[in-house]
Amino acid sequence: MLDHLLDFCGYEKVLTLYKQVCRTFVYRYPECIKDYIKLYFEFYEPEKLKDITGEDPDEE
Repeated sequence: MLDHLLDFCGYEKVLTLYKQVCRTFVYRYPECIKDYIKLYFEFYEPEKLKDITGEDPDEE
């Protein structure tokens, strides 16, 4: 489900749903949700990725 929602997080209502799903399952599946949060920032807010993860998306 998160894979499909991630594709449409550019829309406010879908982003809200994405966040709700992540918050619901973060304690049950912390590593999985952490990866999806990171993916969100890579796709939609790469300038904030370094602040959150310490990783620079431009460095490879």
